[in-house]
Amino acid sequence: MKRKHTIYFTVLSFLLVGCTDLTELNRNPAATTSMDPNLLLPSVQYYESCTKQNMVRFMIYPGGWNNHFTGYSGMVNYGARGVFNSGYANRLWQQYYPNPVKNVMSLLMNSEEGTNIHAAGRVMRVETFMRLTDVYGDIPFSESGTAFETGIISPKYDRQADIYDTFFNELETAVNEFSESGDALTNDLYFSGDISKWKKYANSLRLRAAMRLVKVDPERAAAEAQSAINAGVMTSNDDIVYIRHENNRDDASAGNAFANFIHLYQNQFYVTEELRDALKGGQADEDPRFRIVAAAYLEEKYLDATSPTDITDEVYSYYSGIGQAGYKALPAQCARTLSDGCIHPDYALSDISITVGSSPVTVSQHWQWLRPSTLIAAADAPYIKMSYAEVLLLQAEAKVRYGIGETSAEELYREAIDAGCRQFSLFGADIDEAETSRYAASQTLEAGQELELINTQLWLQYMFNPIEAWSNTRRTDGLPERYAKYYNYYPTVNTTGGTMPRRLPYPATEQTRNSVNYQEAVDRMGGTDVWTSRVWWDCE
Repeated sequence: MKRKHTIYFTVLSFLLVGCTDLTELNRNPAATTSMDPNLLLPSVQYYESCTKQNMVRFMIYPGGWNNHFTGYSGMVNYGARGVFNSGYANRLWQQYYPNPVKNVMSLLMNSEEGTNIHAAGRVMRVETFMRLTDVYGDIPFSESGTAFETGIISPKYDRQADIYDTFFNELETAVNEFSESGDALTNDLYFSGDISKWKKYANSLRLRAAMRLVKVDPERAAAEAQSAINAGVMTSNDDIVYIRHENNRDDASAGNAFANFIHLYQNQFYVTEELRDALKGGQADEDPRFRIVAAAYLEEKYLDATSPTDITDEVYSYYSGIGQAGYKALPAQCARTLSDGCIHPDYALSDISITVGSSPVTVSQHWQWLRPSTLIAAADAPYIKMSYAEVLLLQAEAKVRYGIGETSAEELYREAIDAGCRQFSLFGADIDEAETSRYAASQTLEAGQELELINTQLWLQYMFNPIEAWSNTRRTDGLPERYAKYYNYYPTVNTTGGTMPRRLPYPATEQTRNSVNYQEAVDRMGGTDVWTSRVWWDCE
């Protein structure tokens, strides 16, 4: 009888509880109900360069189409050969939507309009989504990253033209929203809370977006470029937007350092003939950046060299001059093609014998090829998102195309080369300022070659930013023609018809998870989701 009473009261208790609001019972009293947006800002800023898989994937697609570097297996076998791999093509989409997109939208929703952190969120939203839309075209934008607030789990695909309209509005609004006397940005990895630099970055990003439109809408491109320049773009290398990670080789760490070529893969990359020629020849003499960017190490142990004393003077004496950070730059012919990572027959080398002390040493052919230097492959090397040199070059191009600005295109061009050389001080390079100034002053914009020369320098600026390099080549219809070439050496496996891919297809999962919106976007492209179709601003 006692057992029956126990069951009766237990059931009654559950029935009574079922008639009450369980919200309070299920709420975690220790959980936060809002997120400080200043804590979200750095997670958006560092994400682009924070994992080795992010960097390596982008060196394949689209790095394999830019002709800066070669040698890495994925870059050679998939990128350079034009072989489609869904994993490489999906990487940006699958990593960005659940990470920086979600975080930047949370930042905006957890900050008040009219505050500096909200303005910074606007800028970061443009930075984040520009990377996505330039790669894929029409994408989920206005409704994406808001499911936790709106409940929309199948966001529509916005037209790229509309997305760019929003970019211009967001950046202009952000500049007006920033206030020197406003709230402090307490976790800012870009500028340590310097509002004046945030304004310059917003305007410079607007200039980059404006110049995307040179083919599809030149009048809008000119107008937006003029407005951005008038509002105030970057004015020195002090305004460069970059991230410097910790000297940490753990891929699981939030502060890890995997920008540029990363130490784990340094030995698998080689300098291409195109990059060598652009830096080695120039218009008059060797570009000062050549011995900073490219290196030959003689043996594998020298990959960890940190000073000239790590290699004996006898080894140095074989070559023409001392390079940076424990390596010696070899003769100009020591480069490889992007076609398959193999040695070009015109530049085949033999083993060489040199004397170290009193002993003969053989340096094999393999170790004579130019690789990324220890400076740019260092674990804590900076990752530059936007440089002052880029801004100067975009202004020079705007001057040539539209006559915008008071400064001549040639003066802007020379200043950009000077700034582009000096920015390597961020990597720890020993900059000879007199030599850099002399070299920059010797460069000229030859009549009829202005756009080719300006975009050659932009191509050099983007050597560590494959997506931006690819975007710039597409928006200029292949500039610089001398270097940004797509070689179809393997037509039997190439799946682009022998041409450079113009976009990346959407992930196959979108066909099931967001099928209606996916199909609408594909229909706008003529019904086929392929990598030879073009994004809006890359019109024929």
